[in-house]
Amino acid sequence: MPHSTRSRSRAGSLSSRRSFRPDSEDDAPVAFQPTREDAFTTTYSDSDEPEPSAIPRRSISRKPSLSHLYPESILLKHPHQHPLDHVHFASSASGGLGLGSHYDLLQDFKIEKSDNTIKMWMSRDSGFTVVFSPLEQSTIQAYCQVNTEIFDDSGRPHTLEHLSFCGSRSYPWNGVLDKIGNRMIGSGTNAWTANNNTTYFSSVASQEGFLKLLPVYLDHLFFPTLTESAFTTEVFHIDGKGQDGGVVLSEMQGTQSTCSDLVNLKTMRTLYNKNNGNRSETGGLVPALRELHLEDIRSYHDSMYVPQNMTLMVFGNAVDPLDIIHVLDTQLEPALAAAGLANGPNGPPGWKRPFVQSRTAENPPVIAKNTAKTVLFPSEDESTGNVIVNWVTCTWRDQLSVDAIDALVTYLTESEVSPIQQVFTQGDDSWCTTIDSQNDGNPRVLSWSFNAVQVTKLDDLPAKLNDTLRNILRDGIDMDRMAKTLEYLLRFLLDGMETDPAEYLKINIANNALNGARDGSDLRMVFQDIRRMKSLFKWTQADWSSLLAKYLVANPCLAIIGRPSAALAKENAAKAKAYIASNVTHFGPAGLKQLDEHLAAAAKANKTPVPKNVLRQFEVPPLSDLHWIEPVVGKSLGVAKNQGFVRNDVQRLLDAEGVELPLHVSFAQVKSNFVTINIALTPSRFLSKDIKTLIPVYADTFVSLPIQRASGEALTYQQVVTQVKADSLSCSMAVEEEQLVIRMRVVKDKYAVALEWIKDLLWGSVFDVTRVKNSVANFIQGLPDQKQDGYMVAANSVNLAAYNSSCNSAAMNLFVKAVTMPALLKRLKSNPSSVVKDLEILRQDVTNPRMMRVQVIGDILSMKSPAGTWIDHFEPITPFSLRDLIPVPNSADALSQLGVNPKNLVKITKVGSLESSFALFRGKGPAAWDQPRFQALALGVVLLNSSGSDGPLWNAVRGKGLAYGANIIHSDLTGALHLVLDRCSDAYLAWTASRDIVEAIADGTIKVTKFDVESCKSSYAHQLITSQDTQSNAASKFFTTSDLQGRPANMAQRMLELAKDVTPSDVVKAISDYVVPLFHPATSMGAIACGPSKWDDTSAKFSQEGFTVKKDVLV
Repeated sequence: MPHSTRSRSRAGSLSSRRSFRPDSEDDAPVAFQPTREDAFTTTYSDSDEPEPSAIPRRSISRKPSLSHLYPESILLKHPHQHPLDHVHFASSASGGLGLGSHYDLLQDFKIEKSDNTIKMWMSRDSGFTVVFSPLEQSTIQAYCQVNTEIFDDSGRPHTLEHLSFCGSRSYPWNGVLDKIGNRMIGSGTNAWTANNNTTYFSSVASQEGFLKLLPVYLDHLFFPTLTESAFTTEVFHIDGKGQDGGVVLSEMQGTQSTCSDLVNLKTMRTLYNKNNGNRSETGGLVPALRELHLEDIRSYHDSMYVPQNMTLMVFGNAVDPLDIIHVLDTQLEPALAAAGLANGPNGPPGWKRPFVQSRTAENPPVIAKNTAKTVLFPSEDESTGNVIVNWVTCTWRDQLSVDAIDALVTYLTESEVSPIQQVFTQGDDSWCTTIDSQNDGNPRVLSWSFNAVQVTKLDDLPAKLNDTLRNILRDGIDMDRMAKTLEYLLRFLLDGMETDPAEYLKINIANNALNGARDGSDLRMVFQDIRRMKSLFKWTQADWSSLLAKYLVANPCLAIIGRPSAALAKENAAKAKAYIASNVTHFGPAGLKQLDEHLAAAAKANKTPVPKNVLRQFEVPPLSDLHWIEPVVGKSLGVAKNQGFVRNDVQRLLDAEGVELPLHVSFAQVKSNFVTINIALTPSRFLSKDIKTLIPVYADTFVSLPIQRASGEALTYQQVVTQVKADSLSCSMAVEEEQLVIRMRVVKDKYAVALEWIKDLLWGSVFDVTRVKNSVANFIQGLPDQKQDGYMVAANSVNLAAYNSSCNSAAMNLFVKAVTMPALLKRLKSNPSSVVKDLEILRQDVTNPRMMRVQVIGDILSMKSPAGTWIDHFEPITPFSLRDLIPVPNSADALSQLGVNPKNLVKITKVGSLESSFALFRGKGPAAWDQPRFQALALGVVLLNSSGSDGPLWNAVRGKGLAYGANIIHSDLTGALHLVLDRCSDAYLAWTASRDIVEAIADGTIKVTKFDVESCKSSYAHQLITSQDTQSNAASKFFTTSDLQGRPANMAQRMLELAKDVTPSDVVKAISDYVVPLFHPATSMGAIACGPSKWDDTSAKFSQEGFTVKKDVLV
């Protein structure tokens, strides 16, 4: 179940968000001179004072590049003296816009090895930049990036992101942007704040809707209202019980005590001095948020949200870019000029571009000597911690060095047989479970995160890593493996350009907007990544060794060790209680009452409804204009074709081929250089629960066991991993719902090779005890990290009650693995042959062809023998008839009695690292998607989840600062309803507020109008169409919907058609019949993960509501 909107995205940020805690005065880096053993000296820090802002500058020189290794044509060059700082317009050419336009077309080119093009315009009057690419998709995606630099921990970038959605000068109503976005066949809007930018996002499925939404969207960014009432509820307040509240504060409380955030904070505090903006916690440290004032945010907006510091990216072929420029010319530019913001591309005199011209640029990250520091994180489980190791490498402008380092890191860490993983993640007594890598910033900082490190090995890991890297350098780079690594990276790059072009474009354009030349002259070179990658094939072993020596062996590193502390968990819980008690004493009864009144007044001010005459200016575009992408799918002759008849080019090709397959195989046509093979396997209901506990291990080891190939060749697991990677883009097995799904993606001419690999991996793998034991040990070692994830704990807790303990997905449950994995490890040590025997039984069961469902996605029409290749290269299977095809079970078949009829249970789990709470409540809704009541509830859910002053849950929960998010989710498969409360300052108050608003709608206190339902239908249309917005997504959706679930391929279109006739009274009845019972003990159950300070109080409150409360602790 997804988290709510307004997320500070980790995956989507330009540079992965670094969350910090500050260092103390006595926490200076401990340096050392390298010795043969590389003994690191460690210091400890757990201070939590926010960072001050006014610090003197310190200038440090940069390191030289590896330019002598690279062809001159690859390096970024600029024709004028100050390419990053100033834009010079050589002419007034405006790319077909006419002489009256403010915008000049500065860049227009086609991306190599792609059908995609890039156009970039910039206003000569304001400096506002627009980059457009006409991607083939059903939606229009817009991203507006603001480069946000700050030198303190106040959280002004993050708080401003939140407040920007609370009304604008021309539209001064909280949430109006989302309301208009929803009416424009959109999904409202979203945003994230990273350590160097804030980016706003919107997706709309209509050109008319997008062009109407755009000026409203930009008005909120340039001219937000930034009111005291919005600050009170959205950022920070103290309520009448002395407790902290506020959406931003709740969000940050939910992250700042986790191991990863504390380690990242210590990393940034040590890497950057106080004159570098990357040192700051842009989200806001809790102590600093408590001291923040609205005027500070207003001042920050004036300095950063200026047109020359903002870039609008638009992707999608459903809109004409000249229409976008026309909207900007006629609506944005006059407003900017009137506000005194038309100061040219370089801004007013004295304006400095963030990160490029500011003091950050003069103070790059420096690691003078090998250094190790330790930070404690709260955890009741003290068995594992994390270590992050950092090196300062090249500048962003040295693009080939960036690519070369990425290639070297992939060679070193990517798979189980890579040199670093061989040492640290493999074997019975591995150092850690996984290794993550990122190369961010400018200059780039390469970071390796060693996750779930055994606590006894934490302090020794940095020296062990240095030793390992030195040995790799001594032994030399394996050039055969390096060549395969480069081939893999080239395939990966081409695949990203093809399958997710919007993400590929966004990352490169965003990085250029942050670091590159303002006139876009770097863009063309940035997108020459294929050319750069091919140039790396010419590198010699000496070149790669030089790179390894320069950046990883001779280059000093910074190691930050995250050590678990049960004592700190208790201390934090005591501090949280003491803080509330201190507030109660400080304010007294009269003061607390005043605080409550202040909060109520702010909430009321934020509830001012958007006038209907304003919203009526934004008529819902015709839903008939939606561009649905229909998958072109054919069925192989045999059992698949007998299930239904279709007529299209793919089916005609398969019919002409005339090959009957003894498997259920569908073929989806997508213009592509790659082929994806999806195979769904289903463990049968006859398997014992003990054998099903092996499902996670079977999936985990699928591509990392020795095999006996059908050809007779025996391969070690290292050979398997290496050769599969050489032949494919990806190959994996994952547990999804009740299925084990194999996915293998290869270049088109490796189709037959892929089938041979899948055959041998399924039937030829050897369950080597050492490899199985390594998998189980890694599962166990990873449990402590998972136990600290509040959302994961709550979700797994409610699922444990909702699903049968014998179902396939139960084996993946966190609470189940915490018991079964240690028991399995004991069994592997005492009676390994019994485990191997059970794995053989599991394999025999899941490879039953009557329960397999297969899909091939690719350019089927260009294949010589799409079906016949299965006969020639896959496992021989005895043909069977359609009546022997076994239906595929789904989640609805796996429900327990409580899952079918939830009632009278709340499980509350204590999580030592949490300061906020996560809650999920489960109820029962309709599962028949083709019935009117289902669509009525679907629209009711859209209504409840809508944002802004008229959004019920938004207003009742987030609008009062009780939680970061509150959402209702309705499953179209099981019918289950979930209330998700994300990062609550108080889970009980958030739950009661949600209940009260839902009941007010059901009893008619809050009216649902025809206008409201019309808006919901528009937003619902966007939800449905985005599930199949590209050819690849449409093909994948077909496999899930039709082949696995047995539902019609055009289900989304039919659902939208059925929703057209839903009335306001239908919606109210659905909310009354299904959502109201979600809050009654007799018809719901729930799970909550909270910190130790809230465990007892939360339990008592839900017990008073009539629930049977079970207090839980993860063992």
